[in-house]
Amino acid sequence: MDAHYNSIIICTAMNNEDPEGESIVLPFVVGKGYAISSACCAEMDMVLYYGVARQNDKQAPTIRRLLAETYPPWFAKDRYMVLPRWTDVEEGDFTILADIIDDVLEISPEERKRLKAV
Repeated sequence: MDAHYNSIIICTAMNNEDPEGESIVLPFVVGKGYAISSACCAEMDMVLYYGVARQNDKQAPTIRRLLAETYPPWFAKDRYMVLPRWTDVEEGDFTILADIIDDVLEISPEERKRLKAV
């Protein structure tokens, strides 16, 4: 694959409890409870959670939301700080991931390296 990024991993959600007994939702990377998933998240520059909000009205439009910052219990992060805390994704928007990659690539390589070190 000829790409300007290392990898994209798509996972389902894994519900678990942290050591304090609080609920946490991480990418479903199985192994040692959620230790492997936590280790993977620590190494990644961006961990985004994409979910669908529940609606009381079945006729209401579906709300698809992309989280870029942790919003308990969902874990997310954006080391590059290119995304708002959350983004609502319009119905039929299949380019959101490409748009995010473009946003990251607009940052100079030096600045990306600096942001990763923070």
